[in-house]
Amino acid sequence: MKRLILTLLSGLAALTTLTAQTTDPGVNTSLINRNWSLFFEYHKNKDFISSVKYGMWLVKNAPDAKKTLWAKLNESYYSLANDSTLAPEVKAAYFDTSMYILNLGIKYTPDKAKSFYVIKGYNFETFPGGNSDSAIGNYLAAFKLGFQDVDYRFIVRCGQLMAKKEQIGDAIDLYSSAKDFMDANGQADASAFLVNELNGIASPEQIIDVNNKTLAIETSTEKKLKLRWQNFKLYLNQLKEDDKALAEVLEILKLEQTSYAYRMAGQSYYNLGKYSNAVEMYQKSLKLEESKEDYLNIAQCYVNLDRGQSAKEFAYKALKLDKGLGRAYLVIGQAYEAAVSSCVSQKGGWAEIKFDDKVVYLAVLDMYQKAKAVEPALTGEVNQRINSIYSSNLLPTKSDYFFKKKKSGDKIQVKGNCYNWIGETVTVPSF
Repeated sequence: MKRLILTLLSGLAALTTLTAQTTDPGVNTSLINRNWSLFFEYHKNKDFISSVKYGMWLVKNAPDAKKTLWAKLNESYYSLANDSTLAPEVKAAYFDTSMYILNLGIKYTPDKAKSFYVIKGYNFETFPGGNSDSAIGNYLAAFKLGFQDVDYRFIVRCGQLMAKKEQIGDAIDLYSSAKDFMDANGQADASAFLVNELNGIASPEQIIDVNNKTLAIETSTEKKLKLRWQNFKLYLNQLKEDDKALAEVLEILKLEQTSYAYRMAGQSYYNLGKYSNAVEMYQKSLKLEESKEDYLNIAQCYVNLDRGQSAKEFAYKALKLDKGLGRAYLVIGQAYEAAVSSCVSQKGGWAEIKFDDKVVYLAVLDMYQKAKAVEPALTGEVNQRINSIYSSNLLPTKSDYFFKKKKSGDKIQVKGNCYNWIGETVTVPSF
């Protein structure tokens, strides 16, 4: 024990008298290398008592000679601080020394500052009787230098410490900032993990409440946008409160008028069944950036507004940008089906369905077949729609073709006051 105390005291004395900013010019390179070699070997063999003796010589005489000195010397002191055979006061002194070594590491090797702050945070967090405030402070000092090359698990540790201290708002801000970085840098797994952690410490309502309190005093447009977008996504995806999602995105549009913002406003209006408003938003998005998604969204809105001709027009605009967009054919088929439904209703109901109405379903089937041919992922959805048409007996029967004097392979023009805009020719199937 006496040897331990003397070693510790000599190390602390060296630290308190350290004034050199660079290697002492009176110390030759061979002496530096000798002490480094001894330090390294003792450290490697886990003889930390011996290693700190030579490590502290380097600290005092050549602090800028070896960049890896600080991390290894910290390991030596921190290992001694966790030696169960030592008295608590001795362990505490070793711990304090390890922290001071890391501070010197930050001073002499600023390019490693981020990793040293992380180590300090971890050490403060895990040392028996450690200091949560100091752990959080050092973690945040590291993150302030950027999330690049930071293991996201340390971000989680910091967030969990914040949550335990009921610093929910700070934890939310940390996770959100880190998630944005992960998303922007293609780290999808880390981003998803952070989302799960965030949801574990705060409900969507709590996150929104914290965001709104920040918004009330925030002056930065960039930060306001970040908070508004987070609220919007929570309302849209988790809480399914489309009216509140719409309110958020309309506030966003006051701050920035981007194609994406208009598109999200369109989606919100669509979810609320306000299709004309949705079309207006999608049109504004298109003015800023031509997009197959916006064309297709408008087409779907027009289907719901019973404007089949317009739906078809915009679906083909989407196909012009992407010939493999099977969903565009699906939407056209839906537009045709909606036209039949509207026309039959005007005639008095499905009991009054006529041959011309049934022929439209042949055009519908053609569109649905095209949809799954160019986009196989739609096969399941398309087949359900096709089966529904067959099971509902909506197609012309053999008798219908007989009385109309049509045989297999004949061409039939889709026609009728309700359907002239369709402009399709269909083929009588084989029987």
